[in-house]
This record gives sequence, C-alpha cells and structure tokens, in this order.
Amino acid sequence: MFMDTVIIVSVIVVALGILAGIAFFILTLIQVRRTARQAEELLKLLREDMGIINRITGSIAYFTQKLNSPAIKFGAILSGLVSFMLKRRKS
Repeated sequence: MFMDTVIIVSVIVVALGILAGIAFFILTLIQVRRTARQAEELLKLLREDMGIINRITGSIAYFTQKLNSPAIKFGAILSGLVSFMLKRRKS
C-alpha cells in the first residue's frame, strides 16, 4: 500500500513537471513569434529607407572624389603657403 502511494505521488509530480515544461515552452514560442514579427517590421522599414541611404552615400562618395581633384590640392597648398607667410611676417 505504501509503495502504491509513492508511485502515485511520483507520477503526479512528474506529470506536473511535464505540464510546467510544456507551459514554459508554449510561452517561449509565443515570445519568439512576437520577436520575429517585430524583426520583420524592422526589416521592412530598413528596406524602405535603403533607397535614401544609397542616395546619401552616393552623394558623399561623389563629394569626396571632388575633394581629391587637382584644383582642390592646389588650393590647399596655396592656402598653406599663404598661412606660412603670414605667420612668418608676424614673428
């Protein structure tokens, strides 16, 4: 009789443990689904903004290529020489 009670209690404890595990697993799956939905919405927003980002980076690349032109380099050298001469004249 005592052994039957121990087995019944053990089965109940194991069943409750399994039910708790299943409940935790279901809650985890629900949270994963929510997170995946939010990630999908974020990716849609990023995809929409990608055209603007591409235009901006293209403009920046064009501007930096213009800065590398010989006329800009000559202007920088000339500005440096004038600055050097003015500092030298003051001292």
